[in-house]
Amino acid sequence: MSQPIGVGIVGYGKVASGTHQRWVTQREDVNLAAVCEWIDATFESAKTGTLISL
Repeated sequence: MSQPIGVGIVGYGKVASGTHQRWVTQREDVNLAAVCEWIDATFESAKTGTLISL
């Protein structure tokens, strides 16, 4: 098997923390390489992989 593709998420709101994060974690050929988020609390959620409830 080849190396996983690293993907990044720009903006880690409700859609990214739910749908996009789940898509990345369910795949074996993709890993989350970067997240760009300017809100500190949301960025912390991105680091832990938790859902956002705004």
